Amino acid sequence: MADPAHTGQDASATDDPGNAALTATYVLSGAYLEDWQPALRNDTAISEVALEANRMSIDRSPTLFLLRAAEAESAAEKAAWFPRIRPTASLGVGSTGPGIGISVTQMIYDFSQTRTRREKAEISRAMTEIQFWKERNEDVRDALLSYVDAVEANEVIAARQDLEQRLMELAMQEADRVQSGVTGQGDTLFLDVSRQENRRDMIRQRAKLTDARARLLRDAGVRLDQAPQLRFAALSGACQAPQERDHAPDLLRARLAVELATMSELEARKNLFPRIVAAADLTTGTGGSPEDNARIAFEGGSIAGGGARLRIEAERQRTLAAERGFTTARHDLARELERLEIDTHALRNTLREYGELVQTTDRSLALFKDRFLAGAASVAEAVRLEVERSANLVAIAETRGAIERNCVEAARLYGALSAADIDLE
Repeated sequence: MADPAHTGQDASATDDPGNAALTATYVLSGAYLEDWQPALRNDTAISEVALEANRMSIDRSPTLFLLRAAEAESAAEKAAWFPRIRPTASLGVGSTGPGIGISVTQMIYDFSQTRTRREKAEISRAMTEIQFWKERNEDVRDALLSYVDAVEANEVIAARQDLEQRLMELAMQEADRVQSGVTGQGDTLFLDVSRQENRRDMIRQRAKLTDARARLLRDAGVRLDQAPQLRFAALSGACQAPQERDHAPDLLRARLAVELATMSELEARKNLFPRIVAAADLTTGTGGSPEDNARIAFEGGSIAGGGARLRIEAERQRTLAAERGFTTARHDLARELERLEIDTHALRNTLREYGELVQTTDRSLALFKDRFLAGAASVAEAVRLEVERSANLVAIAETRGAIERNCVEAARLYGALSAADIDLE
């Protein structure tokens, strides 16, 4: 972990109250794992789909191996201070004979250059871990959107089937009226056309349902015929509003990118300083007598020309770019969450208004029924009311689907669809 005294990043981050919880120490220590809470309620249909999608994402992700590689690299850098023991062999020329031996090298002091490399490796490991978390959230999001699409299509099909049943009843009543001479064939034709339009939309919705099922099978290995109810009632309250905690995966990675760039800048500066190394050799020549020597070497830093200074400046500019990227990521996240919140609020108001329209249409149909049976109203008027009622029910299903999709997307941004840490064994 980076020392705030060296990097200055943690100290500056706390100057802004909005950045107080998002220091490099907070991220690298894994403290955000304690703040993580799932957005999906347990023991619900959507949470079961999320678990299967998360399991499939882990099974097919190449990032899992990159994470293990990063962990190995971090562990290797932590062992950099251990002595290095290497076998040696030489072929002599002239008065120098061939020999074999062992060389032992021990770093004594390098002005924290090894420590900086070790911290960079740990930051890279943490960034890979968060990237893996982000990818799993995206995979789960894709599967859940397919599930919501399937539920929406199923609800629309149910509304269309209900309309078909109602129109069929009207058709039977209209047939009785035609036989009794109350009305002519014109209204019957209008009724038949309305039923055909309704069936055509039902066919489209069944195609959407089939497509959603196929996508869900692809993304989560889930067959909907084995899943719980395909009704919005099964989703009610299952996707909860994300917790108010500023630890979205994109934001955590952007914060670590700042820390990594700072470490690279610090490493470039430390390359100007020398290293002190202790070494010992034990060599056995052809004569059979061993020869040993020990020494302390002073290795100078990279001070030749102006290239070193230019490399420092290049790393400094990369640090500034990372800081700008972090600020941009924070603003983009806030704006996107605000957009989803505004859109969801508007959709809930729209949902309430559609519900009121359905109630109004139901009252109109109740009043219209007696007039229709008495022959005082045409079947066309009845069909228009039934079609209007069905259209409102379809709009309700589409609106509820949009609300659920917004919740899933907000949860994905917060990293609340897949657990932040998993067992990699």
